[in-house]
Amino acid sequence: MSAAFAFSSVLFAQSSLPANALPANALPANALIVERVPVPEAIHKNRELILWMIAPQKHDRGHDSAAHPYSCPETTLGSYYSGPTRFSVADTATGQLISTEKIQHPGRGPDTFNLPYRILPGLYSVPGVAKGTEGKPALLTLSDVNGDGLPLEIRFLEAESCSSLQTMLTGYSVRQDRVIRYQLEMKITDYLMLGEDGGNKTVPNGSPESTTAIWVQDFFIKPPTEPGHWQYQQDLREYNYPLLEYNIRYDSVREVFAGTLKSTSPPRGQY
Repeated sequence: MSAAFAFSSVLFAQSSLPANALPANALPANALIVERVPVPEAIHKNRELILWMIAPQKHDRGHDSAAHPYSCPETTLGSYYSGPTRFSVADTATGQLISTEKIQHPGRGPDTFNLPYRILPGLYSVPGVAKGTEGKPALLTLSDVNGDGLPLEIRFLEAESCSSLQTMLTGYSVRQDRVIRYQLEMKITDYLMLGEDGGNKTVPNGSPESTTAIWVQDFFIKPPTEPGHWQYQQDLREYNYPLLEYNIRYDSVREVFAGTLKSTSPPRGQY
């Protein structure tokens, strides 16, 4: 981002929305409430989801931002806040926070994240603006992502490059009465394609591995094959990368996503 379109400043002890019943000691004195949304009363009364940050810095692209094309990473940034980021559920009857989760950059140590406050419509929903016009994103857009029939999930996104979109899913668990960050458990099996002499057969290439992640490339924006089930491919063999075949289901008992990834590498020199 050009320095001509950016500046930063620290924001203290103010909320972008009314404080409602939250007592003064519910959040740090230097907290900024970015957005809040009630849990539908038909699902659970007296519950509100709150997205907030601790002493965030503000990075603005300037008043004529929309006239200057976004880089790929800016499609999830626009003009944004950066700093320690929290996602909480509050009891609106008592004004107390029930639980809080950290939102952090994928694969990085520092306790920080970036949240857009003005951005073009696209990866984030921006209600009430015309195409090509920036506006305030609806970050806490509730939807039924896991297929359990309840619109209680929220996506967070980070475009690391033009080919890498990291996705994370958070939400409110009715059973646990708390906010959670959904995990994806994967069993990964590598295969090697033998090529024409081997009849294009595949053979295992090493032992299966298991991994658990919160941030996952693309997955949490993928449409399901059916509610609670995702089956799709990413064919990267023309770039001499593997064919990736995903088969993932939502486990409503454990409240996690779990599945398999079959990775098939092309024969050397075929592509």
